[in-house]
Amino acid sequence: MPGGGDEQPTPEEAFDVLAHELRFDILRELNAASGPVSFSDLQDAVDVRDSGQFNYHLSKVVGPFVQKSDDGYRLSTAGKRAVGTVFAGEFSGEPLRDVAPVPTEGSCHECNTGLEAVFGESSVRIHCPSCGAVYTEPEIPPGALSGWDREELPRVVNRWVRRWLTSVDLGLCEYCDGRTTSTVCRPGEAAAPSWFEADSGREVIAVYECQRCGHWTHSDVSFAALVRPPLVSFYHDHGINLRERPLWALDLVERSQTSVVQETPLRVELSITLDDETRTFVFDREMTLVDGPTPAEG
Repeated sequence: MPGGGDEQPTPEEAFDVLAHELRFDILRELNAASGPVSFSDLQDAVDVRDSGQFNYHLSKVVGPFVQKSDDGYRLSTAGKRAVGTVFAGEFSGEPLRDVAPVPTEGSCHECNTGLEAVFGESSVRIHCPSCGAVYTEPEIPPGALSGWDREELPRVVNRWVRRWLTSVDLGLCEYCDGRTTSTVCRPGEAAAPSWFEADSGREVIAVYECQRCGHWTHSDVSFAALVRPPLVSFYHDHGINLRERPLWALDLVERSQTSVVQETPLRVELSITLDDETRTFVFDREMTLVDGPTPAEG
């Protein structure tokens, strides 16, 4: 790690380093500082009179979480991430469930009822309150939604989902920044989740797996495609800003517009119609755009 020693700590050792409250207080004070902090100023900030005790705990975080230079001490990238994780609410126990449901853009394709955002322990479900159809249910750190007015929360959820899709689409794990692989899966294939069956209403889904931590997640192919520049441009040309229009409010979720057009090698076609123009985008097994945008036939 930057500013550290020759060896990086194991995950178990890294968590053990932060187990003491004083050590995290050191990280928190450095996070609030505008630049390097001297030993004495940092000791005063965490209010520890015993220099020996303070030096002992400071030495435990120097390397993995804190960088030391002639100018003083500052957080390393890992230290910033550690503080950010706590501020995000992932360990603080701030419950999303205390937020009342919020109406959001879009209507149910089954019964035409307006959709709403329902907040759980650590996730947000966009669903139809009438028939119960679920459009998306991402796990979101509570801190990501703090500081926003209640009526703005669905749009914040949309931005968070788009950021997640962009990250995994670029090959970066949302948790550890390890390399992720993208696989377009048919029902019953080895890489597909066990619940994905032929009668699920979808021919394919996109599965992302981290090669470092093993975390895997999935997305509808049409949702995953919406972070690609050609599709963003197509919507923009028709007056739709995908940064602001929730994914679940787009017409493509109202009917199946993704289909398998070739088995070997796998080719998946996504057709989108905006106003009177239809464009077709074709993806391969690795979710690479191999053809498009081209005018759809017929």
